[in-house]
Amino acid sequence: MAKIASRCYGYQPRLERIEAEELQLWERAAVGVRGIHGVQPVSNLAAGTTGEPDLSLRTLRVAAARLHCELLLVYMQGDSEVENFNDAAVLYWTFAGLWLVPGTTLEHRTVCQAILVDCRTGVILGTATGDARQNALTTAAAVKIHRAKLARSVPVAALSDLREAVRPLLQQVSARAMAAKGPPRNKRSS
Repeated sequence: MAKIASRCYGYQPRLERIEAEELQLWERAAVGVRGIHGVQPVSNLAAGTTGEPDLSLRTLRVAAARLHCELLLVYMQGDSEVENFNDAAVLYWTFAGLWLVPGTTLEHRTVCQAILVDCRTGVILGTATGDARQNALTTAAAVKIHRAKLARSVPVAALSDLREAVRPLLQQVSARAMAAKGPPRNKRSS
């Protein structure tokens, strides 16, 4: 599993560290899928990109193969936010309105995209997306507080939506792999 940073410098993607809590949630999403025996994050050390990164899908595939993974899930999270005055903002010209009237509308949106890749062949087995959006009305004095709350809660919801979309994808890939193997053969012949 690899997470690509959404704020890349100069169009060059870079790996982002997956937090322990997020990794545990991904492990829970994979529980019960036949053929999936765990979740392993790809690090910069495994990818060989400790200095200036030359990160590509091939580099990530090789890194996942070094970790003895058969599948690689690569995902990216993009965030956007908008701040606008609403009709109540006309009261901001009064001192009380500045502190008491919710004349600012904040919107935060997070979109997550993922691809599932076969490490051996490089074939993209499927894609998944997840998103979340939330609005908040706030006073001019509390904009920073509400912006921070949205920046914490909306990405969590988008990642949850992505995990829900990835789980059926993993189940489909697992079912295709099991069907390709065929029924187990009896090694003893009479």
